[in-house]
Amino acid sequence: MASASFVSSCCLGNKSVIIDSDIPAGHALLEEKVVSIITLIVSIASFLGTFALVIPCRAGQVSAPSRQNNFVQSSGVSHVTKCLLTAGFLANLGLIVRSSVWLGKYYPQPNDGNYFDGRHIFCILSTLWVQYFFLSVIFWHLVYGVETFMTSNGKRSSWYLQYFLGWTVPAALCALAAFLAYRPSLDKCGAKQAVNRALIYVIFLVPVILVLFLIICLFYRSYFNVKRSLIRHFGRYSTIERQTMDNISVKFIIICTSFIVCWIPNLINGVVINVSEDRSGQVVFMLIVLESVLNPFQVLIDSMVMFGWPPRGCCCILLRSHHHDNSNYANINNLGRSRRSRSSRASETDPLLSFSRNQHTV
Repeated sequence: MASASFVSSCCLGNKSVIIDSDIPAGHALLEEKVVSIITLIVSIASFLGTFALVIPCRAGQVSAPSRQNNFVQSSGVSHVTKCLLTAGFLANLGLIVRSSVWLGKYYPQPNDGNYFDGRHIFCILSTLWVQYFFLSVIFWHLVYGVETFMTSNGKRSSWYLQYFLGWTVPAALCALAAFLAYRPSLDKCGAKQAVNRALIYVIFLVPVILVLFLIICLFYRSYFNVKRSLIRHFGRYSTIERQTMDNISVKFIIICTSFIVCWIPNLINGVVINVSEDRSGQVVFMLIVLESVLNPFQVLIDSMVMFGWPPRGCCCILLRSHHHDNSNYANINNLGRSRRSRSSRASETDPLLSFSRNQHTV
């Protein structure tokens, strides 16, 4: 999971994966193996589930002979979606590797005083890998909101702005967190200081709150921009247009709700550890278990919402026998910038549709 406490778990003499002051004696999570086992199982499930949803379904939909494939598929929103899911893939991969290695007891021991042994190096690199790519997932949600808003206005953001927000800003924040955690050395770990530990939590948790607020605002504005565009194109707001807006609103609601649910344990844990005077080991343990379940699952939820549900059966196994239905199937990110005519609008997709639902001609 993407708990900020794991950044400080690589310090010399640390008796638990969480810094000693955060988890009372008797709650050494690595020795109990609970968190690592849960994280490994959920990460593998999310990784394989995302792969099964995205790869086969996309291949099937691209090969399907339908008019919606004539629309722009390499659009800004589609590109941002792929980058977001790539970051999620790599974050889950890091969790799988780290949990597997830690279950093999290859983690820093309390009496290990060697700065540069394999355990400490792996601990630092794997933890920063996980933190970086989960931060990237958070910021790619912001980029997705920005690109959605730009698309609703008929524009597109620049690729260097996307990469700066999606890859560079998380890298800078992770570097700052590592500097605060491991200076001046691993035996005099800066993360053992309450101020530094609080700053590390701020670095990783403030972006969650900021991005959530911004994407809600961006989605709100995008929704009304699309509605206004539909009315301007067709001169009315009929059943088809209403169905389109329903699809878009469902998509936005699911993205925001899943974002809140998947990151609320991290926010509560940060408050409990750094603000609350009653830091019960059981409470922190429960929150970390929730993080180990919800953080890896966010990429699976994102893939289902942004790429769409399998149209027929799991992994599109039965897709071939239903190609004749694809003309009415609203794929999420095959983005159309306009509708050619009213007679064909039921079979064409909106630029912002990413929650697959059947469209019926009226």
